Amino acid sequence: MLLVLYKSVDDKNMVSSIINLNVADVPQDVKDSGVIVESIPDPEAQPGKTAVAYVDVTNKAVYYEYVGRPLMPEERIAQLEQQLKITQDALDALLLA
Repeated sequence: MLLVLYKSVDDKNMVSSIINLNVADVPQDVKDSGVIVESIPDPEAQPGKTAVAYVDVTNKAVYYEYVGRPLMPEERIAQLEQQLKITQDALDALLLA
């Protein structure tokens, strides 16, 4: 089991810490400030997005919301290469038609 500590942000509970240990050894006041969950899902990889973990206190489940971020250099290069290929294919179609 995992103890998920959180803080309230914009009417949601954003995960601030995850404690992976024997929950029985954790002091009661720390347990009271968090939620015990069975597991935490892995976030999806989304280009240009960062996963922010939240916890649903009622259902005792962790979920993610994805927020925009600047592209990493590798992501930007891949995006430009894809645009270049589309442009080149269009030019080839025009010239060879």
